[in-house]
Amino acid sequence: MSKEIISAGLDKVLSKGTLGAVVRIDFSDETSVVLSSFDGRNEVDWNSSEKGTCQMACTPELFIEMLEGRLAPPMAFMNGQLKIAGDMGIAMKMAQLIG
Repeated sequence: MSKEIISAGLDKVLSKGTLGAVVRIDFSDETSVVLSSFDGRNEVDWNSSEKGTCQMACTPELFIEMLEGRLAPPMAFMNGQLKIAGDMGIAMKMAQLIG
């Protein structure tokens, strides 16, 4: 997995707006990233133990596809490739920032 590609993609996504929440993304290779996004302050923390308001799970490759615009997050969710738990409103806001 390329943490650099994902981190750069997340920085670009978070530059578009603030989530007003903490989002945890668990990857199939046992790594995770936690996004903390409040009042214009955005932080990306790898392998944090924080649960977050919204949790997502997918493969790193799928997440990169979404970040690069090759796959829409709602489509990944409907196909069962992206799992979401917690606040669905935050997940939808995250999908808008990715898209």
